[in-house]
Amino acid sequence: MADADGTSRFENLEHLWKSMDKLTPKNESAVAAGSRAHLVKTGCSRGMFVYLLPFVEYSISDVPVTQRSLLRDILMYGLHAMLRIVGLVDIRDIQCGFKLFTRRAAQKIFPAQHLSTWIFDVELLLLAKQQPSKPSDLAQSTAPFHVNNVSALTADLLPLCVVSHSALSFWLISGSADQALEWTTLDSATRSPIHASYGAASMSLIVSAFGSTDAPISTGADPTATANNLVAFVKQYGLDSADIDYEDFNAVNAQDGSAENWLTTFTQALRAQLPEGQYIITHAPVAPWFSPIYASGAYLAVDQMVGSLIDWYNVQFYNLVVVTEGTSEYTTCTRLLNTSSSTWPSTALFQIAALGVPLNKLVIGKPATAGDASNWYMDASTLAGCLGTAKA
Repeated sequence: MADADGTSRFENLEHLWKSMDKLTPKNESAVAAGSRAHLVKTGCSRGMFVYLLPFVEYSISDVPVTQRSLLRDILMYGLHAMLRIVGLVDIRDIQCGFKLFTRRAAQKIFPAQHLSTWIFDVELLLLAKQQPSKPSDLAQSTAPFHVNNVSALTADLLPLCVVSHSALSFWLISGSADQALEWTTLDSATRSPIHASYGAASMSLIVSAFGSTDAPISTGADPTATANNLVAFVKQYGLDSADIDYEDFNAVNAQDGSAENWLTTFTQALRAQLPEGQYIITHAPVAPWFSPIYASGAYLAVDQMVGSLIDWYNVQFYNLVVVTEGTSEYTTCTRLLNTSSSTWPSTALFQIAALGVPLNKLVIGKPATAGDASNWYMDASTLAGCLGTAKA
């Protein structure tokens, strides 16, 4: 059984056939369901990581995860809670498009079906659970499915592990916007169970601050007051952390120390009120800001001054003004991992680590599709190959 909307690719059906053959070699009554749950949590440790745009959900691991609206998240986690109550606790991805039934299972289950519209597949699994069978007769394949409606999800990247963090963008100096604004429209009674659902899935719900809209230094924002306002937002709306997507290019390019000093004071004020172990603080600088060509140090100076207060860096290997040799920057394994061009020297992943930034704090950021960022896109298969090489 496959969804008619084409969200599952038929070439991946082979994975489910193999799982079914292992489950019931004699073609007895059995059901196998495709799964995308390994895209949410597989318990990997930090080391080599990547997140991909769109920046609604990103992972501190080697794989992108799903992009969903806040409303869809609410509906999804609400459904999952109800399904746990009625007994579907061992099926981690109820609504994956592929489900495979043996002839004997179909003959028992489909005649008892009542629903013919949305959620009918949930009823089929419930009916399967009610059938007298051996415990292994209802199983879920964890095959690496390629699902089209999961942003940036490809078969090349799926075997890698995932621990995800969902980021609401953006908190701005002027107030919240986009998903962050939508979150504020929910009352606490609605937000609390949603947040709890994220926690139950070992996911953190965070807010991303600034982005390309805000230029804190250029607009004269006070770092301590700005940090206080962001902390108040995080605590008022029950979030787990903040990601600092600082993109005040004019301030950094001035190379007069103003950007570094502002970010240092700002980060210190954040951590003073968001204690380590209780809250996560991450920064998302563009990769060239780690280059030693900046007289004032840029993010190398920030790391030296307050790196111990920052959990990790979501390094943007994309989205910088492109000049001369920089047009193909970070688009090959060599440029991304080992040796950047002379335009932005010493800003490949391992070069940044060699400059003193801990490797386990460097998260590779790449656009999921060519349209998600202005430059430096890599197709998923190439990126997966680079990550495999790096991890080796």
